[in-house]
Amino acid sequence: MAHSNDVTSAIQDIVNGMSQRDAADKNGMSRSTLQYHYEKQRDAGNLPVSNADAAVPSEPVADPVKQAREKRDVSFWQKRAQDLANQVANAEDLKSMVCRIAKGDVPVPDWVGNMAQNDKNGTTVPMLVTSDFQFGEVVDPDEIDGLNAYNPAIAQTRYQTLIDSSVVMARRYVAEAKCPGMIYLRLGDTINGDIHAELRETNSLTSAQQCREVAGMEIAGLLRLRDEFGKVLVVSVPGNHGRSTIKPIAKKYALDSYDTLVAWMIEDRLAHEPGFTFLTPDSGEQFLTVLGVNFFITHGDRMGSGGGQGFIGASAPITRGAKKTRDVQAGRNRRVDFVVHGHFHTSMRLQGVIANGSLVGFNEFANKIKASPDVPRQWLLTINSRWGLQDAKDIALEPPRSLFTDDVGALGAKSAETILES
Repeated sequence: MAHSNDVTSAIQDIVNGMSQRDAADKNGMSRSTLQYHYEKQRDAGNLPVSNADAAVPSEPVADPVKQAREKRDVSFWQKRAQDLANQVANAEDLKSMVCRIAKGDVPVPDWVGNMAQNDKNGTTVPMLVTSDFQFGEVVDPDEIDGLNAYNPAIAQTRYQTLIDSSVVMARRYVAEAKCPGMIYLRLGDTINGDIHAELRETNSLTSAQQCREVAGMEIAGLLRLRDEFGKVLVVSVPGNHGRSTIKPIAKKYALDSYDTLVAWMIEDRLAHEPGFTFLTPDSGEQFLTVLGVNFFITHGDRMGSGGGQGFIGASAPITRGAKKTRDVQAGRNRRVDFVVHGHFHTSMRLQGVIANGSLVGFNEFANKIKASPDVPRQWLLTINSRWGLQDAKDIALEPPRSLFTDDVGALGAKSAETILES
């Protein structure tokens, strides 16, 4: 502690023209201590009048007493630092929302990869696979011998069936195990788009209207799943129908897609809702490890496999594409246990492959290529920390008999009731 005589001597040295640093060194004290006593005497008006004051300029302030108090108040600087940190955080949020170039990758929640086995049943995470809604498309039953019908109203009913059925089925599998949350995959072709002239002529809604309606539909479904399972990880990749260009593109494949736009709309709406995490990769594909099981998530139009061949149908390009996908990922030191994709409107489980069906179902294009009629389907997977991919349920969104009834206009009306009773 500085003695009063030393302080008085040091202040006198400053008055005589010596710098604060030299005066502090001469009298054996710190510069901050000297500055404190000097300013205290100056503010009290106890300094002798001297020209040397001009050599020790002080910050011009409206209230010097208040300034001196704030400089001694640690909480003032802590508050100042917190305000600056908040400004930086707000700037990052704005940058992410407007420009969609958030700094770094969004971290996968811990509960997705947590391998802790605290009891004999382990941990189970359900994964709902959704794709190929092609919302906005109109399927005319008269053009396909009454095998199907589709429009936005039917899409809404089928989607509600999917959510209701997923909740019931998932609950059966997680009843005896710990369930930290649910994964919701969005594999593209959310809207029908206008990539072909015939789609622009026959769609019931424009692409912008399709985005708005389907986003609202999925937001309601996601909130229901969050309420049931506590947490939801939403993974979104784009498909070919959602592209904003006539021809397929390689650069900005995801960023120029209506599918990505819908993913952003959903994320913006639910950003402040607790329990949600969103992965919307700019690459248009996602590698995801769930309780030790490695999934590669893609729409399916970029697996390098081409179309079907003869009577074999979609199984040939699906198998080829999955093989190429695994080989490419292996070259990046990633072991892929399951390739999960949509695109082919064919619900199929092969070795290491989960191929998703569609919400739209059999349509005029499927009739043109002589595909086999099938009901709309989507997969519900359950992954367990002990057993890996524990089960895969192929959820039918229409009862099969409805494909062969004359009451085509009633398609979708009884789906939820039929599935939940079965």
